Amino acid sequence: MKKQIKRITAVAAAAALAISFTFPAELGLADFGVGGNAIAASAASSGNCGDSGSNVTWSLDDNGTLTISGSGKMEDCYDECSQPWYDNLSDITSVVIEPGVTYIGKFAFFEHSGLTSITIPSSVISIGDCAFEYCDGLTSITIPDGVTSIGKYALAGCTRLTSINVNENNQNYCSVDGVLFDKGKTTLITYPNGKGASYIIPSSVTSIEEWAFYNCSGLTSITIPSSVTSIGESAFYGCTGLTGITIPSSVTSIAMGAFVYCRSLTSITIQDGVTSIEQKAFFGCTNLASVTIPNSVSSIDCTAFSGCSGLTNITVDSNNPVYCSESGVLFNKDKTTLIYYPFGKTDSNYTIPDGVTAIDEFAFSGCSKLTSITIPSGVNSIGNSAFYNCFGLTSITIPSSVNYIGNYAFYNCSGLTIIYIPGGITIGIDAFYSTAAKITYTVDSSNNVTITSISLPSGQNTVDILPEIDGKTVVAVDKNFQPYVGNHTCVSSTAATCINKATCGICGQDYYGDHDLSHHDAVPHTCTADGTVEYWECSVCGKKFSDPNGTNEITNIADPNDPARHSLVKTDEKAPTCTDNGNRAYWTCTECRNIFSDDAGLNPTTLADVTVSATGHTWSNDWSSDGTGHWHDCVNANCPITENNQKVGYAAHTPGDEATETTPQTCDVCGYELAPALGHIHANHLTFIAEVPETCTADGVKAHYECECGKLFADDQAATEVTLESLKIAAHHTYGTDWESDNDDDHYHICSVCSGKADVTPHSYDSGMITIPATETTEGVKTYTCSVCHHTKTETVPKLSHTHSLSVDYSKDETGHWHACSGCTEKVDFEAHTEDSGTVTVQPTETTEGIRVYSCTVCGYVTRTETVPALASEHTHSYGTAWKYDSTNHWHECSCGEKTDISQHISNGGVITVPPTATTTGVRVYSCYICGYAFRTETIPAAGYDHYPTYPSYPIYPTYPTYPVFLTPGVFTEELTVNAEADGSRVTLSWDEVQKAEKYYVYQYKDGRYVKIKTTTDTSVTLKGLKNGETYKFLVRYSIGRKLSPMTYSYNITVKVYYKPIAKAASTENSVKLTWHAVPNAQKYAIYKYVDGKAVKLCETEKLSVRINKLAPDTEYQYIVRAYVDGKWTTMTKSDIVTVNTDAE
Repeated sequence: MKKQIKRITAVAAAAALAISFTFPAELGLADFGVGGNAIAASAASSGNCGDSGSNVTWSLDDNGTLTISGSGKMEDCYDECSQPWYDNLSDITSVVIEPGVTYIGKFAFFEHSGLTSITIPSSVISIGDCAFEYCDGLTSITIPDGVTSIGKYALAGCTRLTSINVNENNQNYCSVDGVLFDKGKTTLITYPNGKGASYIIPSSVTSIEEWAFYNCSGLTSITIPSSVTSIGESAFYGCTGLTGITIPSSVTSIAMGAFVYCRSLTSITIQDGVTSIEQKAFFGCTNLASVTIPNSVSSIDCTAFSGCSGLTNITVDSNNPVYCSESGVLFNKDKTTLIYYPFGKTDSNYTIPDGVTAIDEFAFSGCSKLTSITIPSGVNSIGNSAFYNCFGLTSITIPSSVNYIGNYAFYNCSGLTIIYIPGGITIGIDAFYSTAAKITYTVDSSNNVTITSISLPSGQNTVDILPEIDGKTVVAVDKNFQPYVGNHTCVSSTAATCINKATCGICGQDYYGDHDLSHHDAVPHTCTADGTVEYWECSVCGKKFSDPNGTNEITNIADPNDPARHSLVKTDEKAPTCTDNGNRAYWTCTECRNIFSDDAGLNPTTLADVTVSATGHTWSNDWSSDGTGHWHDCVNANCPITENNQKVGYAAHTPGDEATETTPQTCDVCGYELAPALGHIHANHLTFIAEVPETCTADGVKAHYECECGKLFADDQAATEVTLESLKIAAHHTYGTDWESDNDDDHYHICSVCSGKADVTPHSYDSGMITIPATETTEGVKTYTCSVCHHTKTETVPKLSHTHSLSVDYSKDETGHWHACSGCTEKVDFEAHTEDSGTVTVQPTETTEGIRVYSCTVCGYVTRTETVPALASEHTHSYGTAWKYDSTNHWHECSCGEKTDISQHISNGGVITVPPTATTTGVRVYSCYICGYAFRTETIPAAGYDHYPTYPSYPIYPTYPTYPVFLTPGVFTEELTVNAEADGSRVTLSWDEVQKAEKYYVYQYKDGRYVKIKTTTDTSVTLKGLKNGETYKFLVRYSIGRKLSPMTYSYNITVKVYYKPIAKAASTENSVKLTWHAVPNAQKYAIYKYVDGKAVKLCETEKLSVRINKLAPDTEYQYIVRAYVDGKWTTMTKSDIVTVNTDAE
């Protein structure tokens, strides 16, 4: 029961607030105590479990199978321990509800965690609330066709459930990919807890049922289509893996608790169209950081985002007519009501904006990081639980404008030490349930505050009084509460000065007033006067103070750290030059402008006393020179004439002898080089080199001049220097303009000098011309001509091909059977004969021999005959003990061919010849236990498949096997032979009628086991919607009475489906157009014309239509279309023929 209570109250209890909720009507107080069925003193294995007027019983076998049988309704239970079989709960692993039971009671299998399988018959029409809730072992469940209602939470909490399957004949429900829907797939009812990580809701869905995705912790992604208009209460409760959600615009309301405890949710997108967000819609979404409210939302419950500890910002679309936001806080449109302060905001202080008149319920609930909140004047009301659990707040001042404080408004604000409350207002239940001091005050018409009462917690004797409350000056405390006043600022109705006392209206004590102080800035020193300090002087008593509060009196205002002194600037020492005076170091006062010879300003001096005279020039004996002339420089350091390149005594150069190749020209006075030596002159050293002509393979050289230094020149004056490469005359051939060729590959040009080849290029052949046509008996010739050089080549054209004209009926001889072609001798689709066991066609007599004929089982060809010996006179049949058999029967046979004891084979139930292991398959052989004929083998899956019983290894006849305990050979003696006929996307299974069989059950092999897909009373069933190229395995069982034949008495058959192209025909008077639908995986199609029992291929195509022209008007034509899939053509039968008449002229 504890889990059920947890689910029902989870949303309301999570916040521990004063919110009322209602238990469902079926949960009385007795459900939380001993009530319900009495628990038996000892565990029983059977009993009654029917509702009043019903005959329903239960029994539990040693294998852990709980069987519910009888007729009518099961009784309702109301908690997890009131089931009649509760004491045996841990033993139950499977439940079988037999036909006749119509109702599965409430809580019938609640918390049956060991339950792994459940069988529900088609007689059940209703499943009660919580019927299979918390059945953790269930992985799949099938809802039969008779169920018309499924109660709330019927499959909630089944953590391993991955698939809910609904019988396709059910009129109220259906399932898609294991998800439960209503029949029209417009309402998604239950998504299995154990299903995959992501899910896309089908576009047909308009409504998501309440609790539909309850506790689907593995769900990480959900896509809600625009068809959905409503999301039920708690629809995604506990989807802790969900990281993001988009609410489409088609949804108008996010219901109560829709996304409670979606702790991984980091983002939500609410599209424009949603109008309301209900109570606790996103409660406990601890990782949600921000929310954007679109302009369509007109209603948000005050608890919609409670418990969202990571939420720091709410943004409202600026066009929303009802709401707005500021700094991430939610307000109504005109910002008169503060609706919600995000739980995750980390600010320690918050000031409610001016203009707000109401603080909504739960507005700051749980905002424990807030230590200070400022409520402005103008706020009239504070809603229920508005500051609930704000245990970080240390003080709160409620402005005098407030006239109502709701229930629990400041409940559990354990950090509060003082609360200021205006008097005469309405205060709700436990509004200030805390240990804070409570100060009640009133405001008079002059906006002065009087404290009317002080309430202190146990152990606290006084409380400090602020100078202002709600921005208004505190002027008095009621005399009865003045003893509780601690630190405060004294005030009085009469003025107190620093020399005259007054009586304080807050503490009742006499006190002096403050000094009337004026401020004086500090004054800096001068050359002759000391500086003064900063001080304050009272205009009443005349005293001076060093602080603005008048506490430190001083008598001397001179600043000891700023005495009178010069402000000196140093001029550094400077050496004299040849032309300029220098000076010694000195100091100048910036205030009085006097000059001193020391840095203390003690020794006055003058500029004349510190000046040093210029030294004069000293000339060098050596010449200085440049390209224009020569002169003498001063050798003194720092001479301005030398530094400024002033040339004293300058004279132009006197040129000497002209320069030669080896000697420069110089000045005869100073030796300055006026022109360099001329160096090597090429024109004086040249040798002429004559031209060398080129050949086809060797380069030539032009005529030129060579200097003895090795350089080359084009002329005898050496004016133009050249290189050997520029003088080269390239070797070259002399090619003709006509193309030459001596092969089929390329053509080229020939050099007239050396006969070399150039421009070798592949031939450019045309598309060719048939010069000798091919026939069916001789090859032809095709000639290709190069468009450049006109060279020709030839190739052989094969003999003409042959198109088969096939007979639909088999041709045959002693080697096998095939389809014959009327135009050639090829044997198409040839196969060897499959011989039967022979038939006596002529019975022997006492005087004549008989004849036994053996035929092919496919085409009927007589493969051989043998003689049956004549009967001896007075012939006595001798049948012997050895059985003869064919695929259907066995018998004893006399040498004369007479048969006796003819009967059908009886299966031995299968013999495991190769046992399976955990990882490898085994082999089971089915044979007749009378004659030993082996008629079938099957593969046994690797160990672990619970749908295969363990069989003993049966010995071969005549030792008879011991049947498994569930086989009843006395009842199930007929073996089903199942035939399959595939036609495109459907397969028809058929079998012979079994005497006394009431129903037949068709199974399909899926995911390693057989799953029932059809129930019928007919001897055939057609299965539709099969996939092209897929292989399917089916099995058929039958029932007699209330017993079902075991799988060993049934026959499985494997079918591979290939779609056929279904052709349609349209005609004119002389043409027919055939069209067909595409066959999956088909590479091409073949069109045959059916004439006189023969199918003649007309053409092949990759398209889906073909037109056949030049037909006779008003004539019947027949065609067949085949598809080429997986390397072979689809079968061709007469049923595939499409008949069409051309129009009359």
